[in-house]
Amino acid sequence: MVGVIVITDDSRKGWLNRIAVAPAYRRRGLAKQLISAAEALLRAKGIRIWAALIEDWNQASLALFRSGGYHVHDDITYVSKRESPDV
Repeated sequence: MVGVIVITDDSRKGWLNRIAVAPAYRRRGLAKQLISAAEALLRAKGIRIWAALIEDWNQASLALFRSGGYHVHDDITYVSKRESPDV
């Protein structure tokens, strides 16, 4: 396997999660192809909103999604709960 993307949806919005390409295969357009395929699958289900959560330090992923027409939103807050600090 050289690339993977996990797709989920809530019947209204599709989420593109966990996109990864093996280091030896990066910079060949594979991530863009994975995103395009994910969008096509979601479109076939009638879903017209696609989203991804990207941490602000991940500039490569931000650039990838921006190049695909995705917009960065400043109105979303990420929250989490952990049972202990080391989890």
